[in-house]
Amino acid sequence: MISVAVLIIAFGVTRLYLHFFRGKSPQPKPQRRTQPSPGIFTRFVDDFGGPFTLVMHLALAVVAFITLYLLFYSSFSKNPKGILDSFQTFAIWTRTGTVAHVHPAYTYITWLVRQEAPLLFLGAIGAAVVVLRPRNSFALFAALWAFGLLAAYSLIPYKTPWLLLNFIVPLALIAGYAVQAIYELDKRQLRLTGVVLFIAAAVASYQTVDLNFINYDNDNSYYVYVYAHTKRGTIELVDKIDEIAKQEAGGLTGISILSPDYWPLPWYLRNYSRVGYYGRLAPSTEPILIANENQKAEIESEYGEVYQQVASAEPGGSFELRPGVKLVLYERRKGLSPPAELPPIRQP
Repeated sequence: MISVAVLIIAFGVTRLYLHFFRGKSPQPKPQRRTQPSPGIFTRFVDDFGGPFTLVMHLALAVVAFITLYLLFYSSFSKNPKGILDSFQTFAIWTRTGTVAHVHPAYTYITWLVRQEAPLLFLGAIGAAVVVLRPRNSFALFAALWAFGLLAAYSLIPYKTPWLLLNFIVPLALIAGYAVQAIYELDKRQLRLTGVVLFIAAAVASYQTVDLNFINYDNDNSYYVYVYAHTKRGTIELVDKIDEIAKQEAGGLTGISILSPDYWPLPWYLRNYSRVGYYGRLAPSTEPILIANENQKAEIESEYGEVYQQVASAEPGGSFELRPGVKLVLYERRKGLSPPAELPPIRQP
């Protein structure tokens, strides 16, 4: 909804600004004036090829929007309730938008400087150029779109890194216009354009490789996109589970997850058909138990005779799922046979 509002405002301001700017610019005096100049709305309709073409474009846009909306939010008709949920989410968002993930107003600027500096600085240059010299209507629209979204989201206390994606796209567009403006100043030698492009591409490429392949779970303040992400200790946990399962029943091996925090384990354990997500201490005879580190004393007190801990390589032997969440893994001691009849497993 914020994006829709900003897009409408950006479009209207673009039309008004260009109309005002052209009105103030010196125009060649016509020799003969046969009819009054068309208004801003008339010129807009004419640019689209007339009223019929404009109405057709709007109708097709509405049909495309509704079709995609229904398909995606219903999971291609597999979850019709998702359409209703897409509206109910606004009620939840209004309750949590002022209490969860609260950050200062300047947070998005700080995050952009750290992880999207080429787009931010070139986008600012492109916006300044097109505002002072509005020769390209789409560039002006992209500038208002990008920085309008940045301003709107900055005013809301709720801030998360994934919301940056909303204004990275228009920032990239107006940053491209900045490169075009630099090129127009330096058409003959192209040295400045080449230097700007090289620096921007080098910084962006380095950050891409660093974030995706090296520090993808480094949650210090520099790597802003690593926000409550899964730690690589989760992979070690899954590998240990696979090792135990090979000695048991493979994909049919029973796993009881007693920790209240376990996401995204359901995704990692999707090939196992007997996984129970209890979220608390519960009786279990399955070959594998997974609990929160805070439950360790209770687990060893209640199940110590039946289960033994499978330690990780980290100090303490736990597996870090994500910041602040550490899990402990237990396997049934060798020589203890499973019950003749397995209890039902409750799926998540």
